[in-house]
Formats: sequence, C-alpha cells, structure tokens
Amino acid sequence: MFSNDIKGSRTGGAIMIQVHKDGWKLPIEFAGTLNDNFVTRAINEYNVSGQLDLFIQQTIEILLR
Repeated sequence: MFSNDIKGSRTGGAIMIQVHKDGWKLPIEFAGTLNDNFVTRAINEYNVSGQLDLFIQQTIEILLR
C-alpha cells in the first residue's frame, strides 16, 4: 500500500508500506497490465527509456568482462 507520509521517503514522494502480514500491496488502480502499469507509465512520462537502455547495456558489458 502507498502512503503519502514523506517522513520515511528519500525522494520526498509516496512510499510503500507493509499491510498486516499480507506482505506488500499495490493499489489496483496502479497495478495495470504487463505492458501498461505504474512502472511503464513512469518510464514513458519521464522519457527515460533511452537512459535505461544505456544503463542496462553498460551493466551487461561490465558483468561480461
């Protein structure tokens, strides 16, 4: 579940909190589908897909050395 209590947030935004003993939950309105979810929407909105591609490529190259 998300909380707007920013005291525990490094970024000043909402944080995930543990709900009872059920583990971590994401509100259904953010869950989405495999191709349309809060992660894919954030990547598209902030236009970081090129940066992610470069990071993944560089990381793989480092690991393969």
